[in-house]
Amino acid sequence: MIIRTAEEADGLMTVMRASAARARSWIAAQTGDPLEMLKRMKFEPIGFHPVEDRPLNLVEQINQTWTFAVAIAAAKLLLTLHPDVGGFQLAPGAHAALDLDIMSIEPGQVGAETFAAVTPRNNNKLDKDLAKLASRPEAQRYVFFMSPVFPGNRRCQRSIGWTSCARGRGAITESGATSEGKGASPAGRTRSLSARRRI
Repeated sequence: MIIRTAEEADGLMTVMRASAARARSWIAAQTGDPLEMLKRMKFEPIGFHPVEDRPLNLVEQINQTWTFAVAIAAAKLLLTLHPDVGGFQLAPGAHAALDLDIMSIEPGQVGAETFAAVTPRNNNKLDKDLAKLASRPEAQRYVFFMSPVFPGNRRCQRSIGWTSCARGRGAITESGATSEGKGASPAGRTRSLSARRRI
C-alpha cells in the first residue's frame, strides 16, 4: 500500500470506517445465544478486513483495524514532516512484505514501526521496536503507537540512549541515538507518537 497524499490517507480511513460499520451491523442483528455469538466472532469469517474487501473473523478485524489506523495516521503525519521523500509504503502487521511497517518511497530516508496496544509495554513492544530501529540505516526513524495509557500528544526531550517518557497525558518522544565506534555521528531521530484522537 502506498500513500503519497493526505487525501489518500483520509480515503483509507473512510474505507476502514465502512468495514467497521459492516461489522457493527452484523453485531446489531444478533439475537441468539451470546456465547454462540462470541464463538462466531472469534472463529468464523463474519468480520471484514479493514482496507481490503475480504472476510476475516471479527477479533482479527479489530486487531488489524487498529494496526492499520496507526500506520495510516503515522504516514499522514510523516507526509507533513518529510514531503520530499515521494510518499510512503505501508505494510503494517506481523506478516508484512517490508522490513519496516512504513518506509519512504525514496530509499534510506525514513522508516517507522507502528503498533496499537493497551500499553506500549505489552510484550516489550516499544523497546523491541526502538532496538530494531537503532540498527536501521534510514536517516530518520520513528516508532508510532496508539494506547489508551497515552491519550494525547506531548513532546519529551530525550538524551542519548533509550529512556521511557515520564508519566503524562501522552507523548511524542525524540531520541538522538548515536552509533558506537570511532567517528560516531547522530543516527537520526526516533519518535514515538501516541495518538488518541478520533481517526
